Amino acid sequence: GGRQLIVLHKKGSHFHYSARYPRSFARWQPECLDVQHNCSEAELRNSYDNSILYSDHVLAELMNLLRDRPALLVVTADHGQSISATARFHGTPRAVAPPEQRRVPLLFWASPPLRAQAPFAARMQALRHRATASADTPVDHGHLFASLLGCSGIVSADGGITPEHNLCQLP
Repeated sequence: GGRQLIVLHKKGSHFHYSARYPRSFARWQPECLDVQHNCSEAELRNSYDNSILYSDHVLAELMNLLRDRPALLVVTADHGQSISATARFHGTPRAVAPPEQRRVPLLFWASPPLRAQAPFAARMQALRHRATASADTPVDHGHLFASLLGCSGIVSADGGITPEHNLCQLP
């Protein structure tokens, strides 16, 4: 009856990529089915792209399930991926990881019933403003907790939510 927080942790697009999607999502071919890593760059890329296709499908299905209830969906990844002819890399070691491995999306999606609520609409306006100014003020995973709570309208009188980390902080 009250507010609920549901955390869905997907294995996502980690190697072995072809194990991350059903066979019906093997759109790009040839794909890498060899768990011993004996695959070409094209096969690795195709398998990775198929795993992204499936992740997109799962998110679309989740949005459809939430569409008629007041719901906020926040999506991010733990790291990006680089695929070359000889290797797959994913965010480590940080000192040598290229930007595509360290910069990942942080997406906020709100259902129509939630967007119709005036207090939430104001917080989303603050989020939109922050998104357009993010080049000047980088956003990282450190913003996730405060923003999830702040965008949901949860307040903390004792400093539990750091205002500068809350991307939905009202001015």
